[in-house]
Amino acid sequence: AAAALETGIDTDYSYECKGYIEIGGIRFHCHNREGHGLMDMKSAMEQSCNPYFISLAQQTGGEVLLSMAKALGLGEEIELADGMISAAGSLPAQEQLQNAGDVANFAFGQGSFSATPLQMAAVYACIANGGVYHEPYLLLEQINNNGDSFAEFIPDAGVRVMSSETAATLQELLKSTVDQGSGQAAKPANGTAAGKTATAQSGVFEDGEEVLRTWFCGYFPAEKPQYTVVVMKEDGESPIVDCAPIFREIAEQLLPDNTEQTTLPEEEGTTAP
Repeated sequence: AAAALETGIDTDYSYECKGYIEIGGIRFHCHNREGHGLMDMKSAMEQSCNPYFISLAQQTGGEVLLSMAKALGLGEEIELADGMISAAGSLPAQEQLQNAGDVANFAFGQGSFSATPLQMAAVYACIANGGVYHEPYLLLEQINNNGDSFAEFIPDAGVRVMSSETAATLQELLKSTVDQGSGQAAKPANGTAAGKTATAQSGVFEDGEEVLRTWFCGYFPAEKPQYTVVVMKEDGESPIVDCAPIFREIAEQLLPDNTEQTTLPEEEGTTAP
């Protein structure tokens, strides 16, 4: 969606989902085998319609998708602290994306693409930050035995990877997905959130059934984001059942109405987070 918006394709782009889309003689199915009917970007995001985004990717082009993925830190290691480096995940090679079928797989997060929960948290934080990407970090400051600081990490200013207009549109789409789409189970009772369900094939089979990775990625509050949370289950059933409710519980504890439940006692020598 970000890549398409950046190339000038707007949210009115429509596609009729018949339960599948055929690309290069291969059928890529929607989770709704009956089909969603005519979809625009908003309804496709809300209903998690793969054929719509495959169609959108064919319009956008594989190179543009790959460029946006790289700008969002996908396919690259993240140095969280000295000597602590995250996995890089993987992106398809540019040559692969000359093939329409590989572009189709890439469009909905399959094929040669893989990503870590940390990377996806950074992607969603970028959207929440108005299109500015910040590489995640873990260590802010180092202190000696006397409690004196001897090294401080200064985060970089971030890199703009999409326009503020594109980010604002994505924010609207993701909030709508939580308000009235597949992410409704993630909606906190005491505030707002934006995010997206996902189900990834693993290629691993147990007792004839493929092991799925279910996800919910999002941030809250939707209007003035403070937290990004990614929930992933390695042997999942459905993101609506597995992951979205956990996101909701975390959000409900951290949103302002529950400040009393999440702060530490005001004792001498302690500071509430």
